Amino acid sequence: MNQRWCRRGLVLAAVCVAASPLTATSWRPVGPWGGFVEQVVRCETHPDSLYALGGEGGAHRSIDGGRTWTAVNSNLPPFRGGARALVPDPSHVDLLWLSQESSLWHTRDGGRHWVPIALPAPGTRLLAVAPGSGDVLFAGGASGLFRSRDHGQTWRLLQRGLQPGYGVVALAVDVVDPQVAWASIRGPYYGVYTTRDGGGSWRRVLARKVQTLRADPHASGTVVGLDGSILLRSRDAGSSWTELVRDPGFIMSFAFAGGRPSRVLYVARRDIFDQVIAIDGATGAPARSGSPLPRGFSATDIESDAAGDILVGGFRGLVRSDDARATWSASDRGLAGAVTGPAVAILGLSSWIVGNERSTDGGAHWTRFLADQSVTALAVDPRDREVVYAGTGLATIDGTTDGVFKSTDGGRSWRASARGLRANAPTALVADPRDPDLLYFATAYDGLWQSRDAGGHWHRIGGSEIAGAERLVIPARGPRCLFISFGALRRSCDEGATWTSLLDLPPNSDIAVSNSDPSRLYAVEGYTSDGTPLRLWRSTDGGNSFTDLPLPISPAASLFTARLAIDERHPDTVYLGGTTDVLQGGVWSLTGAGPWREISQDLFDRDIRGLRYDGRPQPRLFLSTTSGVYLKQVE
Repeated sequence: MNQRWCRRGLVLAAVCVAASPLTATSWRPVGPWGGFVEQVVRCETHPDSLYALGGEGGAHRSIDGGRTWTAVNSNLPPFRGGARALVPDPSHVDLLWLSQESSLWHTRDGGRHWVPIALPAPGTRLLAVAPGSGDVLFAGGASGLFRSRDHGQTWRLLQRGLQPGYGVVALAVDVVDPQVAWASIRGPYYGVYTTRDGGGSWRRVLARKVQTLRADPHASGTVVGLDGSILLRSRDAGSSWTELVRDPGFIMSFAFAGGRPSRVLYVARRDIFDQVIAIDGATGAPARSGSPLPRGFSATDIESDAAGDILVGGFRGLVRSDDARATWSASDRGLAGAVTGPAVAILGLSSWIVGNERSTDGGAHWTRFLADQSVTALAVDPRDREVVYAGTGLATIDGTTDGVFKSTDGGRSWRASARGLRANAPTALVADPRDPDLLYFATAYDGLWQSRDAGGHWHRIGGSEIAGAERLVIPARGPRCLFISFGALRRSCDEGATWTSLLDLPPNSDIAVSNSDPSRLYAVEGYTSDGTPLRLWRSTDGGNSFTDLPLPISPAASLFTARLAIDERHPDTVYLGGTTDVLQGGVWSLTGAGPWREISQDLFDRDIRGLRYDGRPQPRLFLSTTSGVYLKQVE
């Protein structure tokens, strides 16, 4: 893992595409906040300045002690698979290095601009910076241990004292002496190795499989290593080691607090809860236990400062304690990292529901509801936007648990509304715009269901002909018809009694029908098995005929998780957002015959899950991704 001086703790086609005219405003993250937090760095000289890495949301900075965060991802490529290491310069709060799976980056302005630097070898994921000018770097990974003396421009493989074929698991450099460093090595001659000549030669000092090494920021020559449930410490630069603690649970991570030698804080998983324990730096005696972390938090790392404030990151965001671990509260506002699906409901200008999360203040704060459910579809009553329906997991015959839930107060409270429904998690849930008491519940394999009494009772429609539906759309104007996609684009104009097939479609396809001009239909293919490039289909006569257009993605893509949205002011304009199996993603717009225009140049996370257009009061696009929801005003 990484060292700390600025203290390291949590983790953190062949289609013409024109420049976009829709760039007057940028994509703005609006939550939900949190998600998977990998790493955080707090600087000793600037204790209120922190950096965090949050899953697919990338790098973030806080200047208020970790209470609020701002993304700092300019120039960085998307975090496919997550970042691996974030390392600060020992003396300068704005200088950082970031290693990814196959690239290395550096910033001199706190993350506002990143520039690539040479990666010493594939698989290099660990970084450590020697104290001083920041010119000396150590890097390690599957290909060995390397040193740079010129800020990462060139690298040298370090081999003296190390056996061929070794890999590096952890790195740390002394807080004062740049000649002293430690590396945990894997291979036949595994163990902790140390150097006292800046990496020129190495010797093994501990025959243990240590997965994390960190230098004490307050005591030169002191280093702590983590081996499963055991914390080991050396106070003589690695010559001798003592067991600091052996925990009955599994230690996830540790941090240093005040004192010389520093107090050690560690987080351990015990039964179903994670617990933060404090160890006296001199005696190794545990201090009084505090409250456990929130249930199901799944901690990944921990950070502290001399004042005693503690931050813990995990799979459900970041929490803090300002009262010696007595209480814990969320501390991740602005930290984009929460995975969201296509379920988005817009109740008003600043009131939204995304999956299981609800915000009434434009995304500043979020409240979780139906916490034991997985909301995969949402519908809003067009007459009364306080009435919301949520489609969740496995439904039951009596409607007492999963299936459909209904709220009549904008999502503040919910009750089961699934009587008669016997189906698995929905792919779509829609209220008829002209008769909102008429609801449709679509599933992938358990058929299509209908309620005529606002969710009071449900019955299956379509018979064996309609085994399920991936998408479901009902336009607000024109003939009163229902459109679904499931192996084909189908239409029913008699409430699901009979169906007409309009267009063959592969699995994973999406459809859209204009509310302002229902003669305009769009369908995007999501899968091809024969190498044929994926296409967009468009109809201007209600689905009686279609023309096809190429997509702005690589012709090599065989899978395209895509979403469509229509600009209701100009229904000849369609928006497309999605991600392919060749790691290409983004958002584009198309007007008429084209060309496609990309509108995601400033979007960091391009793993698209959902796309919504909202025209009230000002046209805007909502985009759900693997790091939350992003909002963009449409000119």
